[in-house]
Amino acid sequence: MTPSATTKRILMFAPACFPPAGPEAIVNAKLVLALQQAGWSVDVIARAAYGKWYPARPEAWADLGDCVHLVPPIPQGAVRNYWTAFRSFLMSGQYRGGFRWALPAAMRAMELASSSPYDLMLSRADPDDAHLAALMFCRRTGVPWVANWNDPLPWPRFPPPYGDGPQAVMPWWYERYLRALARYGSWYTFPCERMRHYMMGYLPPGMAPRSSVIPHVAMRRFVVPPRQHEGFVVCHVGSLRRPRDPRVLLEGARRFAERLVPGRAFSLRFIVEKPDETLAAVRAARVEHLVRVDPPQPYDAMPEALAEADVLVVVEAPLAEGIFLPSKFVDYVQSGRPILTLSPREGTLPDLLRDQGGGLAVDGQSSEAVADALVRLYDAWRQGTLDAKFGSAHLFDQFSEERVAALYADLFAHVAASPAHGTGA
Repeated sequence: MTPSATTKRILMFAPACFPPAGPEAIVNAKLVLALQQAGWSVDVIARAAYGKWYPARPEAWADLGDCVHLVPPIPQGAVRNYWTAFRSFLMSGQYRGGFRWALPAAMRAMELASSSPYDLMLSRADPDDAHLAALMFCRRTGVPWVANWNDPLPWPRFPPPYGDGPQAVMPWWYERYLRALARYGSWYTFPCERMRHYMMGYLPPGMAPRSSVIPHVAMRRFVVPPRQHEGFVVCHVGSLRRPRDPRVLLEGARRFAERLVPGRAFSLRFIVEKPDETLAAVRAARVEHLVRVDPPQPYDAMPEALAEADVLVVVEAPLAEGIFLPSKFVDYVQSGRPILTLSPREGTLPDLLRDQGGGLAVDGQSSEAVADALVRLYDAWRQGTLDAKFGSAHLFDQFSEERVAALYADLFAHVAASPAHGTGA
C-alpha cells in the first residue's frame, strides 16, 4: 500500500506513545508502525515519561526511529503557570487543564512544520491534552485534523462504576472546549461502534456525521505460534485495576477445578500490573494451589507468554453495557488463542465472540457461568479440537495493520477532499 497522493506527511499528537509502557502508549506505537509500513511519513509529539504501567524495552521499538519527539510539560510555578495558561489561551481560545504539556507540544509541532508542512494531523486521547495541542496547531495552520478517543473522556463521563455516565455535569469551559473540537476537527474516530454511540450521546451533535470506527491494530511481528506446555493453562495478562475484579474468575476456576477428575492438570496464570493485589485476592479465594501470579513484562515479551497458554482471559468491569474494545483483546487475537471474556451481557466483546467466534463471552458476574465455560473449553482441549472450535486466529484480518492502514487511507482521502473542515468553518 502507498500513501494517498494528497496525504504524505502526518503529524500525531499522542502524549502516551514512547516508550510503550502502558495500554494507550502500546496502541499508539503500533498505529505509528502500521502507518509507516503503509508508506506515510509520521512525526509523533509525545510526552516524556508518561503513563508507565509496565516495564518497557525501547530498543525493541527501534523501528519508530527518530519520528517520536518527546516533549516534557512546562514545570509548575505560580507565575509560570499563569503565563503558560495565558499563552495557551491565545493559541487555543480555551482555558482548561493540560496546557503545561499542550503548549510546548504545539510549539514543537510548529517548529517541525516550518521546515516541511504536514498534510494531515491526528490527535490520540487518553489523555485529551492531545486534542488541546491539536486545536492550537489547527487554529494556526488549518491542517485537516482527525481526533480519536479510545476511552469516553472526560473521566466523570465514564459509565458507572468508573464514572457518573454520559450526562455527568461538566464545567461550562469544558463544554465550550468540546464545541471547539467540533468546530475545528475534520473527523472523529473510535475503536468500536458502542464507544462511538456512547460518546455521541454527549459530544456536540455536529460531530456524529463526521465520525467512524477504526479498531486497534494487530501486528504480525507480535505473532508467536503456540508452544508445548504442561496441562490446561488459562492466562490473564494486563491490568486488573478497579473496578475490574478477579474474584469471579477465581471462584469460577475453583468451581471448575472441583469438577475435574483428580490428577488432571489445570492452572490459572496472571501476569499483572500489581501482582500483590492479585495475590491477596487469590489467597482470599483459597485457590493458591491453582494459580500462578507473575509481575508485568515488557509488551514485546508478552507474545511468548501468550503462546504458552491454551485460553486467554479478559476481565471487564461490571458495566451495564460493554462499550470498550480493550486493547488486550486485540493482543490476544494476535496470538490466535481461544479467548474467554468475563463481560457485561451486552457489549463489544460479546458481540464479536457470539457473532464471529474466537472464544466464549460469559456473564462477568457469574462464577458458575465461568466454570461452565471452562468445562466447554477444557473438553475441547482434551479432544484436540480447542483451536478448531474456539481459536481466534480468524479474527486477525479485521484488526490487521493492512486493514487499519487501508481504513486510514480512505479516511485521509475523504478528509483531504473536504477543505471546509479543520479550518474553523
